[in-house]
Amino acid sequence: MPRYLVESYAANRPERLDDVHERARLAAELGSNVEHVRTTFVPHDEVVLHIFDARSEETLRDAVGRAGLDHERIVEAVEPPADSVRKPRAARTNGGLGRLKQGGLQ
Repeated sequence: MPRYLVESYAANRPERLDDVHERARLAAELGSNVEHVRTTFVPHDEVVLHIFDARSEETLRDAVGRAGLDHERIVEAVEPPADSVRKPRAARTNGGLGRLKQGGLQ
């Protein structure tokens, strides 16, 4: 199933973020073949990025509209396979991994 990014804006207030996150979940419930993957908030920019898997952009657009999720745009998103994502540099070395396990880098 294709993956899509839905871009929204929310004032940096907890209740507003809760509202847009709940509307994203509602879109998945209301849409046929629509799955909410995650939501990420970028406080500095007041941007909320929702990731959905959906049968089509039109299906997602309909579900988002029915859920009342205000958004600026919906675009297809492509992510690399999980096994191709590199680990953070510190975790790739023995010393870094040991320091991570001990409670973080210093």
